[in-house]
Amino acid sequence: MVISMRHSKKKDAGVSPVVGVMLMLVVTIIVAGIVSLTAAGFMDSTGTQTDEPQIEFVGLYTAGYTSATVGSIAKKTYQTEAAGLLFKVVGSKPVDLTKMKLYLASGLSSGGGGSVDLGYDDPVSTVYLPQGSTWNSRSAIILPPEYMRGYRIVLFGLSENDPNIHNTIADPGDMFIVSCEYVNPSSPSLAIGLRKDDADGNTVISAGIGANGDAILTLVNAETGYVYVRHTLIESDMIATV
Repeated sequence: MVISMRHSKKKDAGVSPVVGVMLMLVVTIIVAGIVSLTAAGFMDSTGTQTDEPQIEFVGLYTAGYTSATVGSIAKKTYQTEAAGLLFKVVGSKPVDLTKMKLYLASGLSSGGGGSVDLGYDDPVSTVYLPQGSTWNSRSAIILPPEYMRGYRIVLFGLSENDPNIHNTIADPGDMFIVSCEYVNPSSPSLAIGLRKDDADGNTVISAGIGANGDAILTLVNAETGYVYVRHTLIESDMIATV
């Protein structure tokens, strides 16, 4: 018996080299696109952080006074330093102080309660200052110095006679202070007073805020809304010297 063996030639089911190269190109383009979108999304989510200057909260500065020494303040004299919320520029980018906006809010348990928002163009109220309308009722509190008249935010650590104290740009390493209308380090606990007046000196909003854990300060860029600092004020934030 003769067995006939037939060799069948099957059609190659593979992909031709040309088509294979084209498919590889398509896959490469798709993968590259996905990677690009992912990278772009990451940059979008972090771009604001890297593009904006970086600021840290230093503390609630009391201009050298403590609860034990604040009673020695002469009521009819100006202080030589501003007391208030102290910040430091960290990183490598300067800060435009005219763009700073401070929000501060607390519950009633914090020694008065209330909320207030203040920007560079909201100068310190003069009502508590010597010759102000209510200064005589205030004792044992730290009031703004004379160079704060017409200002809310100034550079920190400069002499009161230094013309640079009112510069609007804070460079990396610089500190700046958001002045309070008054700081009371002793009663009933560390507390600050903040007030915004209209052009005629009438109160728009005011708040007495204690640093006992339920007052939150937020420092933002008034133009972009970027949040530089969000911090809950506590009594240990008080610093008499820097």
